[in-house]
Amino acid sequence: MLKTFRAGAAAAAATLTIAASPVAAENQDILIMENAFFPELSYVQPGDTITFINMSGIERAVQATDASWTTESLSDGDSSVVNVVEQMEKNFRISLTNETEGDEEAIGNGEDGALTDDNVLTDDTAAADPETEENLILGKLNFAAPPQFSSN
Repeated sequence: MLKTFRAGAAAAAATLTIAASPVAAENQDILIMENAFFPELSYVQPGDTITFINMSGIERAVQATDASWTTESLSDGDSSVVNVVEQMEKNFRISLTNETEGDEEAIGNGEDGALTDDNVLTDDTAAADPETEENLILGKLNFAAPPQFSSN
């Protein structure tokens, strides 16, 4: 009987030790594409890190929608790490509007492939509002456990 009690106590102690061990922090990569984040929704926990990797072809910076956190400006191929903390803003964005001076960035190929300056602003046109949803790339963090899929 004593052997059974000791075996049961040892098994319980081992289970509690494993259950009480801290969960290892994870790194989540989020790609900054030309017109989207991939993935658009990331499941994270406090202690994790997020690595934003710019694959857009142009310089970008990611910012929380409440401006509580931001990455540095990232050239194409560069990355920046953000530490996940409790209560951090879950929504983030990049503005799609052209923030450079001059018209050289506005000239490019149109839908038919021909060189065009359709995007060049004149005195008769107004710049698009950078805060409208169509001018933003939006992403989201979720602190819930990721969904589990059955293997059936």
